[in-house]
Amino acid sequence: QSFSFRTFGPLRIERHFCGFGADQCPPLSPFEIIFNNPLDLESVDASVITAEPEIPNLRVQAFGNVLLIEGNTRGRTTYEVTISTALKDRFGQSLETEETVKFTTTEMPRFFTGPDSHFVTLDPSAKTPTFNIFSVNYDRLRVRAYAVQPEDWPLYLEFYRENSGRGDQELVPPGTQVLSDEFTIESLQDEMVETAIPLDDALGGETGHLIVIVDSAEKQ
Repeated sequence: QSFSFRTFGPLRIERHFCGFGADQCPPLSPFEIIFNNPLDLESVDASVITAEPEIPNLRVQAFGNVLLIEGNTRGRTTYEVTISTALKDRFGQSLETEETVKFTTTEMPRFFTGPDSHFVTLDPSAKTPTFNIFSVNYDRLRVRAYAVQPEDWPLYLEFYRENSGRGDQELVPPGTQVLSDEFTIESLQDEMVETAIPLDDALGGETGHLIVIVDSAEKQ
């Protein structure tokens, strides 16, 4: 009669990588550390690691033998992550000593975005009505505004349906063009910034309705 059994070696780090193994590691990508043994989930929380520089909103989770680290990482930054001996595997074993691994983030892909609705109501009591956008790694953008009336709403929806996603083309919506300008963004490298685009000139100092299009100044 024979019996078989399996033993597990001392807990150790086998490898580590960023962004699910991709070549790029933009900010906000998860850091993954792979161990040789499955981890004890009850021993896993943010206190088992330290990061230099500090990672805001740090979150630490474990899945099997994977330690997943997430947070508000910055672009083009090298993080030294130290795992303490408080981390244990399912067999009660800890690392023999603290271990440090490094992750280097790449630049944040540039993008810009605005309100997530077709219809935006500006604050009528504001001294200067503004249309706000958020961007990363853009120094300037172009803004155009077209004066419209409520009865133009169906024409706008048709324009949106036909042109949504066609960012490489010059789009001309319904209405009368009342603004065409470039604006400079006080950008911070790899960080999202908010920019308020004033619309008082486009509205002529009155209330009214506008179709606003923001796109890359490089189109011109």
